[in-house]
Amino acid sequence: MRGVVNQITERLDSLQETYWPSDRRPHPGKTQVISLLFHRLFEPEELKADIYRHEHVSVDQFEAVVRFFAERGYEFITASALLEAKTLGNRCVMLTFDDGYHDNLRALPVLERYNAKATLFLAPAPIAEQSVFWPDAAYAAGHGNAMKALIDLDPATLSAQLLTANPNAFKPTPLTRPLSRDELDTLLKSGRIELGHHSYHHLSLTQRSDAVIDEEIDRSNAFFKDMLGHEPRCMAYPNGNYSEQVIRRCHAKGIDVGLTCHAHADSLPAIPPPKQLMRLGRFMIVGKRPLQPQLASAVSQRSVKQAIYKTRQALRWPGRP
Repeated sequence: MRGVVNQITERLDSLQETYWPSDRRPHPGKTQVISLLFHRLFEPEELKADIYRHEHVSVDQFEAVVRFFAERGYEFITASALLEAKTLGNRCVMLTFDDGYHDNLRALPVLERYNAKATLFLAPAPIAEQSVFWPDAAYAAGHGNAMKALIDLDPATLSAQLLTANPNAFKPTPLTRPLSRDELDTLLKSGRIELGHHSYHHLSLTQRSDAVIDEEIDRSNAFFKDMLGHEPRCMAYPNGNYSEQVIRRCHAKGIDVGLTCHAHADSLPAIPPPKQLMRLGRFMIVGKRPLQPQLASAVSQRSVKQAIYKTRQALRWPGRP
C-alpha cells in the first residue's frame, strides 16, 4: 500500500514541478537539506539474481541522481556537516548508504566525477565477522517476506532461527558479501566517505532496554575508534525505527544527528535545535520506479508526498516510521 501511495504522490509532485515549479530562491538564514537513502549499487545483470536486492538501484541510476543535484547547484555534504549548519550553503544534498555492502565501492568513481561526498552508516558486525547482513540471511533462509516479524528479535535468536532454516544463511557470496576492511580503507582514504552509526548488529533499537542500546553503540564505537581514531556523532536508525528512549541513549553516547526514513526535506537554521537534528528525513530512492518523479518529490516545496510523511511522523511519534 505504501508503495502505491508513494507512486501516486510522486506523480502529483512531478506534475507540480513541471507546470508550477517551486521557488528556488533560498529562505534567508535557512539551509535546505535533502537526504537520500541507498543500500546497494548493482550492475544490470545482478538485478536478475535471486538475492535480496533492497531498492534495486543500479550504478547508472545512482549517477543520474548525483548528476541531477550537481546540475542544480546543490552542495554535497556529509552528516557531520550538519553539526556546523551555519557554515553550509542554502541548498544541500546528503547521499547516504546504510549497512556496508561491497558494492558501495561503485559509488566512488561517481562521487569523484561530480566532486561529491557521501555518508556510510555502517553496521560493523558483518564486516568484522565477514558474514552477510541479517536481511540477506533471512532471504536465503526463505523468510524474505517475513522480515517485519524478525526485526525485534535479539541477534542470537534471529541467527538461530535463520540457521535452522538454512545452515548457510549467513555465508557470504560474491553478490551478498559486506565490505572488507581493506575496501573500507579504500573508501575512507578517498576523502569522499564519512562513517556513521547504524548499530553493531543492524539491530532495530526500539523495544530494547537501555543496556542493549548502549551495548550496540559501544561495540560500534570500539570498531570506529580502532579504524578512525574517533567515534562518529551521527546515526541512521536501523530500519528507520526510533523513539524518545533511543534518542536519549544516543545523546548520552555523544550522537547528535539522527536520520529517519521519513520522506521529507529539512529546513535548518544556523543553529539547529537538537530535537530537529535527531529526527531528520530521508528519501529512499527506488530503482524500480521512475527517478524523475522521486526527485521531484525531494526538491518540491509543495510536495504532497512530503506533507503525508510529515503528518504521519507527527501522528505516529513515538514509534515506527
